[in-house]
Amino acid sequence: MTSQRIAVDLFCDFGGVICPIAKLRHDEEDETPSIDTSNTYPIDRSGKINTKWSSELAGNLRYLIDQRLVRWHWLTLNWPIIGFINELLRFDSSQTVTEELWTIDSSTHIRLVAGGKAGIIKRCIISNAHRPNKRAVAWIDDDYSSDDAEVQQLADLAEQNGIPFLLITPNCETGLNRLDMYKLCQFIDSSIKWANRQ
Repeated sequence: MTSQRIAVDLFCDFGGVICPIAKLRHDEEDETPSIDTSNTYPIDRSGKINTKWSSELAGNLRYLIDQRLVRWHWLTLNWPIIGFINELLRFDSSQTVTEELWTIDSSTHIRLVAGGKAGIIKRCIISNAHRPNKRAVAWIDDDYSSDDAEVQQLADLAEQNGIPFLLITPNCETGLNRLDMYKLCQFIDSSIKWANRQ
């Protein structure tokens, strides 16, 4: 894939996407379905504060950033340690954006930004609809599903504004897998063609 300009705004969570996390088990008798790991990236790196990741996956994502195929937006509650995460994954911090999920109101209370993660994506879709060089929008997050009302509204908004939109929802216990990455690369490829037709 090659591109003359960035064609995709890519929003990505960290925990449960790049760093797999175990689900909390409340009931020991609860039958948890087994996970097919044949499609997963091997976890071969670990760092402080319980971080673990696949160097192969990190390298694939780093390629997308370095080749300017995507504009990388961190959309994670781990934002206080994004500098550390960028360093671990060897992401160029000048090529990544950290979306602030929290704001301080007039009473100095810390509050989630309007609409939370979905609100940030919504504002990006609207912004891209009015840009001369529009970008597609991809969102990778284990906390959502395509059945969520918020996601349906975002998909509808993107369609109404002619903006390609993709949501990838990895299993938090395995993180982003090879099939997810294939879907993402297919989306980026089609978005580059779409952007070049504008």
